Amino acid sequence: MYNGHPVIGIWDFILTPFILFLIFIISGRSIRTKLETEPIYEFYMKGLMLRLAGSIGFCLVYVFYYGGGDTINYWGSGCTLNRMLNKNLLVYFDILFGDLSWDNYAQFDLATSHPEYMLRDAKAFAVVRFVAPFCLVTIKSYVSATLLVAWFTYSGIWRLYKVFTELFPSLRRQMAYTALFVPSVSFWGGGILKDTFSLWGACLFFYGFYMLFFKGGGKLKYSALLIIASYVILSLKPYIFQAMLPTCAGWYFVNRLKAVESGFAKALIAPFFLAVGVIFIALVFNQVQGSLGDFSSLDKSIEKAKVTQTDLKRSEYGGNSFDIGTFDGSPLSAAKLFPAAVFAGMFRPTILDVRNPVMFVSALENLMLLYLFLQTVYMVGIGRFISLIRGEPLLVFTISFSILMAFSVGLTTSNFGSLVRYRIPIVPFFFSSMFVIRYLKQKTDFEEANPGLVFQAEVPPVED
Repeated sequence: MYNGHPVIGIWDFILTPFILFLIFIISGRSIRTKLETEPIYEFYMKGLMLRLAGSIGFCLVYVFYYGGGDTINYWGSGCTLNRMLNKNLLVYFDILFGDLSWDNYAQFDLATSHPEYMLRDAKAFAVVRFVAPFCLVTIKSYVSATLLVAWFTYSGIWRLYKVFTELFPSLRRQMAYTALFVPSVSFWGGGILKDTFSLWGACLFFYGFYMLFFKGGGKLKYSALLIIASYVILSLKPYIFQAMLPTCAGWYFVNRLKAVESGFAKALIAPFFLAVGVIFIALVFNQVQGSLGDFSSLDKSIEKAKVTQTDLKRSEYGGNSFDIGTFDGSPLSAAKLFPAAVFAGMFRPTILDVRNPVMFVSALENLMLLYLFLQTVYMVGIGRFISLIRGEPLLVFTISFSILMAFSVGLTTSNFGSLVRYRIPIVPFFFSSMFVIRYLKQKTDFEEANPGLVFQAEVPPVED
C-alpha cells in the first residue's frame, strides 16, 4: 500500500504488457544490424531478459513478501512530484534538478500530497528525482515504471561488459556470466532503488573513463558522460565515487608505466606519476567536496561508518543483523576488522547465515562466486595470482576497487538485507577479473611453451 492505495492496480495489468512489447521491439531493432559485426550482441537480449525478469520479481517480492519498502516510497513520491507539473511548472523543474528548499516543499498541498524524504534525506530523494520521469510516462503503474528503469539502467552494465570484451574478446561468454547474468545484479540492480542508479553511474563512469583516457576519442562526449555519471554517484552514494576515482587513476597510470620498457626509466617515472595522481585526485575531491557530504573528510567518513554500523544492528531490521566486531573509529580497529569486512562485502550472506528464502538465494549465488574465486587462486597459485594482477592495469583497477568497496560495505553494513544490495557494484568487477586472471595464466603458459606464436587474435574496437 502507498498512502492507503494498492501499489499494484489496474494500470499495471494494462501497461506492463505494452511496455514489455515496446522494450523488446526497440531493443531488437537496435541490435539487429550490430549482430553481424559484433559477436558480443548475441548476449544483449539474453542479459536484458534476465534483467527484466529480475525487475518483475523485485516488484512482486517487495509488494507481496515484504509488504512495502523504500522502493514503493520512491515510486509513490515520484508520482507525487509529477503532480506539481499541474500546479507550478517552475517549481517542478527546480525540484527535479535538486532544489530541495523549504519554499519548494511548501508548494505541495492536500491536492498533490507530500513526497517522502525531500527535506530530511537529499540522497534518498535523489532516487525520487531520477525516477519521476519514468513515473510520468507510466501513469500509475509501479511495475511498468520499474521495467523502464531496469531497461534504461541496463545500458550501464552493458557498457561495462563491452569494455571487458574489447580488452579480452575471447572471454565474451565468461564475461557475460559475471556481468550480465548474475541474478543478484539483475534483481537488486533492476528495481527502483539507490543501488540501481548508483550501479548504472559506476558502470558509466568506468566506460567513460576508458573511452576518454584509453581510446582517446570523443573527448567532449565522454567528458560529459563522466560528469553525468559522477553527478549520479555523488547524489546517491559518494563512497562509490571515493573508491572509483583513485582506482581509475591508478589504472591509467599503471597502464602508462607499463608502456615504458626500461626498468631504470620506470623507477624514475613512477614517483612522478604517483605525485601527479595524488594531486589530480586531491583537486577533483576538492571540487566535489560539497557533494561528498558525510564523506568529505576522513574524520566524517569514519564517523559515518560508526553511525551506520550501529544503526543497521537495530532490532527494527528484522533480526537480519550480523556482527564482524565493533568499529570504534581508530585505524587499529579498522585494520583488525579488515579481513572480516572484506569477506563480508564479497561473500556474505553464506549458507550458514540464511534466515529466510531471499537470503537463501543470495547465499547460493555467493557460494558459487566463492568457489570461482578459490578455484582461480588454486589454479593459478597465490604468488602468480598477485603477480598477474600487478602486471595487468585493468586488474589493478578492478581488484583495488572491489577490495575498497568490500571493505567499506562490510565495515559499515551490519544487516544482510542492506548488504546484498550494497555489494552489487563489486560483483561484475571482481568476478569478471577471475576469468581475466585465468586467461592471462593460459596466455603466459602458452607463450612460454611456444615462443613466437600468438595466443590471441587482434582485438576488435568497441563501437558506441
